[in-house]
Amino acid sequence: VIKHLYMLSLGESPLPIERFISNFVSEVPLPPQGKIEVRYHLTGNRSLTISRPPENRLPMARFGYRPLFSVLSTGNIMVVIGILLQEGRVALCSKSYALLTPVAEALISFLFPFVYQGIYIPVTPYSMALDLLDAPVPFMVGLNSKYLRLVAPSHRPPGVVFVDLDEDIVHLGVDEEGPQSGGGGYCCPTPP
Repeated sequence: VIKHLYMLSLGESPLPIERFISNFVSEVPLPPQGKIEVRYHLTGNRSLTISRPPENRLPMARFGYRPLFSVLSTGNIMVVIGILLQEGRVALCSKSYALLTPVAEALISFLFPFVYQGIYIPVTPYSMALDLLDAPVPFMVGLNSKYLRLVAPSHRPPGVVFVDLDEDIVHLGVDEEGPQSGGGGYCCPTPP
């Protein structure tokens, strides 16, 4: 829609661009899920179709799953999904802020048909993270991985699962048996 409005503003238009935006925002209804489509005519024969998927159908993901599968192994993805289904507290950690939101969105979409009810902040400022990680409610937040380097495992909040996207490690926050990686880290073994 924005692209079409921009293209309209570049050409000769009988009305100012503000009128089109105001009309679109105020007058075009949002269709109910899965029921009908709304067609909106901008000018002449140019029309846009607006629709929403039905409530009980698979969600239409408008993003790729490649970022998730490129940073986490299948076993670690299953571990994180299991923790989210149990309403656990999950912190995704990466050096790249651009990676946090696509990975978080992909994980949330795997919960379908359930809807995630916890706190969801895909990119959390470091100053806010220290207080948020102590919250007693389910959450999924995205942090810079400097938190994992600066805060020793013994000083991290208990019960919070830290997912290191840069190293493909899930830090469960407990000392478990198996492959270790720096204080309570767990890495699912790769299949042969």
